[in-house]
Amino acid sequence: MEPRLHEAAIKGNVTLLHQILREDPLVLDRVNFGGFGWSPLHVAALRGHAEFVRAVLGRNPDLVDILDSSHATPSPSIGKGAR
Repeated sequence: MEPRLHEAAIKGNVTLLHQILREDPLVLDRVNFGGFGWSPLHVAALRGHAEFVRAVLGRNPDLVDILDSSHATPSPSIGKGAR
């Protein structure tokens, strides 16, 4: 995962996400997994960053179906953790 995108997901920093997207509008189309096999959406959802989750899904709704290293989508975490 792009290091700044990973940092933004961990912190739920939507401002940084938007900055990254201005610099590279296709970054969310090239999503891969971080060190633990999670996408930025997985990370943000697990940490309860609802605004970040909405911003990511607003740009690339297909990420809701991406699988982590355990073959799980971020959907359950979005429903439970994101507030």
